[in-house]
Amino acid sequence: MRPGSSVGGARPKAVIRHREADWIAKFPDREDQVDVAAIEHASLQLAGLCGITVAASELIALPGQHVLLVRRFDRDAGQRIHFASARTLLIADGLREGDMGYADLADVLRREARAPQADCQQLFRRMIFNVLLENTDDHEKNHALLFQQGHWNLSPAFDLQPQLLGVGYQSLRLGKQGAQSLLSNALSDCGRFMLKSAEANDIVDDVLAQVRQWEQVFARYGVSNADIDACRSFILRPSVMGR
Repeated sequence: MRPGSSVGGARPKAVIRHREADWIAKFPDREDQVDVAAIEHASLQLAGLCGITVAASELIALPGQHVLLVRRFDRDAGQRIHFASARTLLIADGLREGDMGYADLADVLRREARAPQADCQQLFRRMIFNVLLENTDDHEKNHALLFQQGHWNLSPAFDLQPQLLGVGYQSLRLGKQGAQSLLSNALSDCGRFMLKSAEANDIVDDVLAQVRQWEQVFARYGVSNADIDACRSFILRPSVMGR
């Protein structure tokens, strides 16, 4: 449990070797009011059920607490895969921090990705999931692209969990109403994700059907009843649901 080199971010973490691969270990913080590791692990599993490609994760039990392991997706057989945050690529596109949105990243994917339609629709699915889950920490450093086969392609999703704050807005702009956490706002710019309105609404219905099972999924993946209770006021908030 000795600390390794820092990998950034506000929470304690370290790079470790596990199952002959590189993983990021995310540790509890003494200020935590809930089991953040278990909630993030369960959120990643729930996202996978929603058709979202996620980073592989494992939950490790220690006496009285959990550690989350997230497998690094910027490594392949020990070789580095070139990684850039959405922030880096959007700044290169001429955007300023504070003005960045999901649709701006979709613009990059339409131009740069090997499979632009698939990546844009995957990004849209993640945006809807974040709104429903109350993951408002969806800033431009929590989205990334990997350079593979001569293209910038959307990386697996990571850092997904409810923030339990109820602020009512996302870190990135969703649509024509800015960053307001509303499904109607997320649907308002669906054309930039290469989606027709009916297709976008079908994705919302698909993600919503899976997120409605969140309590069972969280319990299955190690979240305590007390922490499920703590999440209940934030996930699937009625205020975000209107279309």
